[in-house]
Parts: sequence; C-alpha cells; structure tokens
Amino acid sequence: ILREMGYVHYNKGEHKEAANFYLKAANQGDISAQFNLGWMYANGLGVPEDDVEAFKWFRKAAHQGNASAQFNLGLMCEKGEGVNEDKKEALKWFQKAADNGHVIASQMPGVKKTIEESDISLKEYDNTKQKAAFELSDVDREPRPLVRIPPQFPPKLLMNRVSGRVDLLIVIDEEGRVTDYEVLRFTHDEFTREVIRVIRQWKFSPAIKDGKPVAVTKIQPFYFGKQE
Repeated sequence: ILREMGYVHYNKGEHKEAANFYLKAANQGDISAQFNLGWMYANGLGVPEDDVEAFKWFRKAAHQGNASAQFNLGLMCEKGEGVNEDKKEALKWFQKAADNGHVIASQMPGVKKTIEESDISLKEYDNTKQKAAFELSDVDREPRPLVRIPPQFPPKLLMNRVSGRVDLLIVIDEEGRVTDYEVLRFTHDEFTREVIRVIRQWKFSPAIKDGKPVAVTKIQPFYFGKQE
C-alpha cells in the first residue's frame, strides 16, 4: 500500500510526497520502492540529487534481484557516480543484470551473452519481452513526456555539418520509466551513443488502458541537423 501511494503521488507530480511513501516502503524491504527511491535520488525528484543515496537504494534492490537496479549499479560503478570508479565491479553488476534478463546489460562489452546461449533465441526472447508491453494503438491514453533531456550534437559531426538520425524502440513501464530500448535505425555511431546516454533519463506519464497504467512500446526518433 505504501508503494502504491507513492506511485499515485508520483503520477500527480507530487514528488516529495511520493519519495516519503517510497522511503517507508523501501525501509520495509519493498524492492520496487527501493529502486524508485534510487531513481528519484539519481534525478533529484522530490529529494536532493544525491548519487551516494541513489547508489545505496539501487544496491538494496539489486541484492534482492532487481535487474534494472543491477544495471544502474553497473553504470554508476563504470562512471564513478556515488562510488569510486571500478570497471571490474561494473562488469559484475552488468553480468548479474544480464543473467536476470536485462537486455541492455547483455549487450555491454565483456558481458557473457547468457540469453543467446539459453534454449530461448534472442528473437523469441524479444517477442516475449514485447508481449509484456502494449503497442500505442492498444492503449486509451498514450504516455506523455515529463522529463525529456535532448541529446548533444557530437562536436566533430557538428563542425563538419553532418546530419543524421536515430530511431529507438523504447519500452515505457507502468511508472513512466524507460526500462529498455532497441536501436531500429541509425546513421552514425556517434549519434547513437549520445541518444543512448540520454534516453535512460527520460520520464513519461504512463500509458493508460482500462483506467490502469500499463507498459507500452513506442518508436522514438531523434534528429540531428537538417533533414533531407
């Protein structure tokens, strides 16, 4: 109930109240609340932005098997955010997340492709993953962007007046977080890396179906420079 109250306040934009409920639920061992609280500290929503606190709550959720928390710990260890930079520790968390089915983590350098080696092919796995999310045409209200950080134009490509685009298929969960993505189309690796850097920070109001928030897939294009 505490986490659900936090969720209600979050979707109303009442981030401080949401954080209070998430904190109470997180202290009782609620995995989702621990992850949500880590997310809020990482992004300064309802609480002061604090990478150390974000790391602490992500770690609590990660130790309980939350794949998204494990992936975020890997990113923070890799970049030295909230903790000393440690590439070896980052790889450990990426591997744990991949072993728990986190598709993005399975694509990180050095991670063993456990999904490919299992009895389920990548194509079958992706189909299973996407079945858990609705398409935009299936929902009553589409997700609406709340936090949308634009990608930066790579300096070298900007100097050479290079234009391009990247199309992502993103998964937006029931709380409006971008939890997964697939690169559908891109013109330059540099544009793709920049888009992937920012998409994890985007936040939406969730899609609604039959009066309830649901996960949904959405094609999100990114344009760089003048398009022909």
